[in-house]
Amino acid sequence: MAVQKLDDGMNRGSVYFDDKSDKSYTATLTHNHWVHYTSGLERQSENFAEYTEGNAVQAFLGGKAYFTALLTAFKQAQKCIYITGWQVNWDAQLAEGVRLVDALLEAVKVSPELQVYIMPWNNPSQVETYSAATERVFAAMNTHLGRQAFYVQRAGSKSGMMFSHHQKCVIVDEKLAFVGGIDLAYGRYDDHYGLQANADGRQGMNMYNSCIPPVSRQNSYNPMEEYVIPTGSFQRDNQQDERHKAERRQADSVQHIIDNVL
Repeated sequence: MAVQKLDDGMNRGSVYFDDKSDKSYTATLTHNHWVHYTSGLERQSENFAEYTEGNAVQAFLGGKAYFTALLTAFKQAQKCIYITGWQVNWDAQLAEGVRLVDALLEAVKVSPELQVYIMPWNNPSQVETYSAATERVFAAMNTHLGRQAFYVQRAGSKSGMMFSHHQKCVIVDEKLAFVGGIDLAYGRYDDHYGLQANADGRQGMNMYNSCIPPVSRQNSYNPMEEYVIPTGSFQRDNQQDERHKAERRQADSVQHIIDNVL
């Protein structure tokens, strides 16, 4: 095993207590493999990503400005779009009259080679973010297109019930990245508007805002109520008839999603 000399990206920090001792002590903090912490090509250490220079950076204040730029990037996408988020909603409002599903569906129709990968947090029932609805809607969009354009993988728990996947980014064609703290979710289409929940054409769950009392789901349609064959069902040979019936029922649900979403 080779020994690598550590650079000055290593840091020292205080540990106040742990499961072995209630006394504080100084410890070495581990490398962050996801963030480039060195200052040049000659000291890349164990960085996860390739070091780059001269990146153009633009700040967006509020969801409206961010989503305007995002919609432009979607229209120009040719190869791939990666989306991660704590909450990603298929019907999140990105502009007046434009939902996330509308923008992405238009993008894959314009560019047939475009692949869209979406990874929301696989939320527990106690913290509903409607990730299952997003998964089902985009799976139905593949059926509508007649090809696989959308890939949705919900990020499951890696550290017990307190786990929460919070990365928020959109990467277009592996060249343009939107990073920060704004999910493609309900209530993010904002700037400095007042406390009028239905301003700018907001409807249903998009009327949510942290300064406004919570609103119940007001959409007349909920994809999570559609039938999906449970994982691991109908595995025995004598269950084939039941499986065929379930597959027909699921196909009807997929078509029902398409009819209601589009």
